[in-house]
Amino acid sequence: MSQLVVEERACIGCGRCQIACPMGVIVCGENGIAGADETNAEVCIHCGQCVAACPAGAISLEAPTDAELLEELADYGIDPLPARPGDQEPAEPGPFPTPEQFDSLVRARRTIRDYRVEPVGHDVIEHLVHQVLTFAPTGHNIRGLKTVVVEGRERIDQLTDLSIPYFAQLAQDPSCHSFDRKVFARIVSAWRANRIDRVFRTGHQAMFTYCSTSIPPREPAVLLNLAYFQLAALTRGIGTAWAGYFMIVANEPPIKQFLGVSPGESIHGAVIFGYPRWSFPRTPARPDIPLRYLSAHQEENR
Repeated sequence: MSQLVVEERACIGCGRCQIACPMGVIVCGENGIAGADETNAEVCIHCGQCVAACPAGAISLEAPTDAELLEELADYGIDPLPARPGDQEPAEPGPFPTPEQFDSLVRARRTIRDYRVEPVGHDVIEHLVHQVLTFAPTGHNIRGLKTVVVEGRERIDQLTDLSIPYFAQLAQDPSCHSFDRKVFARIVSAWRANRIDRVFRTGHQAMFTYCSTSIPPREPAVLLNLAYFQLAALTRGIGTAWAGYFMIVANEPPIKQFLGVSPGESIHGAVIFGYPRWSFPRTPARPDIPLRYLSAHQEENR
């Protein structure tokens, strides 16, 4: 049974809700009035797009009450929050960065490997997580992502200590690429000989995002979520780096236990962050991305 509620007297028959709904739950009748297609009601992902799109405030979504459906949605990672026009914040009119400003922001993002000791405050972290990352898009409105922040070199060092034995194994693994084996060996030797951390560099804070292994798709949602974090952090003078080496060993049991991640959950992303010791005066060159078009007039364009 659909949780869609339409105030028919308020509906203006514009059809925007039907277009905005990604799952085909909403249909507009011959008179243009919105209603539910009950054959698709069970696949409603409770994204609230229909409520957000309605210019007349005529649509609401209520949370389902069926226990079996709620269990299925929870296992999939969907949190079926009720969505009502009066509860939704008005769409922000800006000001937004100009195209030139956004281009500069993307080009200015560098991987930071040298950080000051001064930590990023919890108020800043919580704002980024709750007011920015919460709104990053996900497939099927999946919202089961969780975040843990590890703080302080003592804790970071413990995490590196747990990682090193696995890198030592990978350095001897013939199934790994020869270049990777050399990298892994250098990670191990730098740490064991001089306590030089090539996993978390000089970071004093790192963010790890994880979720239940039943949630699909996991990695694309997490990586997009953390990409939002990196760009939003840059606007606040915070540097970041993907902890890519760590992700190779992130889901080994001792590491998951240290981070408080249960056996039924998996880590899908990790980012080091903090205030940089210095800034980059130049932007490094990058090879261009090949681009081509397939169009209706392809033959004419050749």
